[in-house]
Amino acid sequence: MSDRGIPPPSVVVLGSLHMDLIGTAAHLPGKGASVLGRFAMAPGGKGAAQAVQMARLGLRVALITQLGRDQFGDTLAAAMVAFGVDPTHIVRHAGAATGASTVITAGGEYFSVIDPGAAGRLGLDAIEAAGPAIAAAQALVLQLEVPPALSARAAEIAAAAGVPVVLNTAPPTDWDGLPASLRAATGLLVANAAEVAVLIGRRPDARAPDAALEALMRRTGVPAAAITFGADGAAACYGGQSAAAPSWPVAVVDTVGAGDAFLGAFVAAWLRGAPPAAALRRATAAGALAVGRAGAIAALPDLAELDAALARGAVA
Repeated sequence: MSDRGIPPPSVVVLGSLHMDLIGTAAHLPGKGASVLGRFAMAPGGKGAAQAVQMARLGLRVALITQLGRDQFGDTLAAAMVAFGVDPTHIVRHAGAATGASTVITAGGEYFSVIDPGAAGRLGLDAIEAAGPAIAAAQALVLQLEVPPALSARAAEIAAAAGVPVVLNTAPPTDWDGLPASLRAATGLLVANAAEVAVLIGRRPDARAPDAALEALMRRTGVPAAAITFGADGAAACYGGQSAAAPSWPVAVVDTVGAGDAFLGAFVAAWLRGAPPAAALRRATAAGALAVGRAGAIAALPDLAELDAALARGAVA
């Protein structure tokens, strides 16, 4: 889906960028226990991961976020440039440390503790400064790792310019608790099963994807939605069509970043006019490629890898 001769879609992402401090072990430690394992540092944050995934799939992507003026900030800013993400709207804050996340992963499972740091102190002035870029984009992508008021203002700018807003409801939140302007502007909602459970008040059934989509879209009023069910696949509805797709067989290394890989590939296909079935096939393949490798951003596939996996019908 390189669409040669057609300029790639332009996307602005507002979200978090922090340093992941990743410990990998044979099993997760119990309360008060320590285990031997491996340790690594890598770029993290849902906003950054989604921006990188779309950039790796050929979209023009700018990221709005904030870093400290410290070593982590220097490393992360350079990493975004290396991954092809436009750093114009990555603000540096002299009075706050760059955010960090401690991630412990074992057997394909993980947990983490996140300190947003400078990203959590991003101000409305940064949103206003990025306003022209938002208004000129073909989509604005939001999550909930930055203060909702910032996402709401970015969504207002996008809505005024006719730019579709993609909202990833992570971390999970009550729909009514979000700013009204953010809810009204959302044109595509992407959520996993746990997030949908919070939104609609019950766990969605992967065996009845159309019913899950209907319940989500009726509750939120959004015109388009995608739900991921982990190993049970995914489903989506937009443009009067709905589809479901199974997950791809893969040996799971860790699940960090799988949802961001899915979202990035799904939005890339959606913006290029793919129907739900085709968008889901690409997105579930991207997610499977990501879980087959260690890390979050480092595990995200590029366009050649994704196209090759789709051509051979397998991700391994």
